Amino acid sequence: MTRIKHGWVVGFAIFVVCALQEKGFAQEERIALYAGVVSMKDSLGNHRLSGAGVYVSDLDTANWQPASWKQLPVRALATFKDEEESPFLLLGTDDGILRPFKNSSGWKILTDWRVRDVLDLAVDPFQPESIYAATGLGVFISNDSGATWAMANRGLKETFVSCLLPDSLFPGRLLVGTESGLYESTDYGRSWKSLTLEGIAIRAILRQANAPRVYWVGTEYHGLLASQDGGHVFTPVPLGEDSLSIYSLAGGAVGEPLVAGSFERGIFMADTDTLGWRHLEGSEQFGTVFSIAMFESGQRMYFGTHGNGVWRTTDGGANWEAFGLPGAEVRKLLPAVIARQP
Repeated sequence: MTRIKHGWVVGFAIFVVCALQEKGFAQEERIALYAGVVSMKDSLGNHRLSGAGVYVSDLDTANWQPASWKQLPVRALATFKDEEESPFLLLGTDDGILRPFKNSSGWKILTDWRVRDVLDLAVDPFQPESIYAATGLGVFISNDSGATWAMANRGLKETFVSCLLPDSLFPGRLLVGTESGLYESTDYGRSWKSLTLEGIAIRAILRQANAPRVYWVGTEYHGLLASQDGGHVFTPVPLGEDSLSIYSLAGGAVGEPLVAGSFERGIFMADTDTLGWRHLEGSEQFGTVFSIAMFESGQRMYFGTHGNGVWRTTDGGANWEAFGLPGAEVRKLLPAVIARQP
C-alpha cells in the first residue's frame, strides 16, 4: 500500500443524522455500528468512489446496508441532539457537513462553500448546541446547532487540522491536532495558542477517562506520545517500531485497555494499570487502522481499515475475523442507538 500523508484527510466529515423517528420507526432501540467509507477497491485493486458513503450494521452479524448518498466519501461521524432532543447522526465530507432531512434525497447540507475537506467532528459537552469541525482549512464552529458556521483560526499558525477534542472537565477548553503540533483554546475556539509538539503532525488525540490529566496523541512518523500534565509536555511511548504512525486511539475508561491503530502494523494495546504497550499478534493482517469502536471493556472491538473493510475481535485481541465491507477504506466507526423497525 502506498503511504498516504495528506490524502487520508480529504473530505473527512459528513453529518449522518439518525432522526429515524421522522421516518416512522418504533421506539424499541438497539445499538448499531455506522461506518464512514471513503472508497472501495475494484476487481483490480484500485480505490473507487462508487462504494463511498455511510453504512450501518448490527453488532453481531455483518449485515451492512447503505445509509447515505452513494459516492460520498465520509471521514467523520458524530451524534447530535436538536432542540427536541431527538438524536441523529452528522456526516462530514469533502463537500461539507450533512444531516438527514425530509426531502427527496433524505439529506441536507448544513455548510456553505467555505467548509470543505472535513476531517473530524465533535459536539461541545457543555454547550450542546455547539459543533466543531476540523478541516483542511482550519476549524469551523456552529453555535446554533449547525444553522450557521464561522471560521475560527485566530492564533493557528497551521490551519490543516486533522483532529479535535473538547475537554469534558473544563468548559471552553479544546485541543486540536495540526500538521505542526498541538493547539489549545480556552474560550470555546474563539482563539488558539500553540501548546506543544511544534513540527510534528498530529493524527489522533485521546484523554484517558480514568486518569483525566493523562493525554495520548498519535502522530505521523513519531509514533505514540503520552502526557501526564494535561497535555503540556509529551514523551515518546516505546512500541518497538521506528518512524511509526498512529492514526487512531480508543479506550482508557475504568476497566478498559488503551488501544492504538497504526499505519500498516495493525493494533497496539496497553493495560491502564501497568501501561505496558504490546503489539497484538495477527492484527497486522488488516494493515492500517483509521478507527476503533470498543465494547465490553475491550473484549469486543471493531476496526476500520485502509482497503480491508471492518475487522473485529470478540476476545480482547486473541483472535480476529473480517466483519464485512471488503475492500473498503473505512475512516470512521461510530456506535449509535437507533430505533428498531416494527
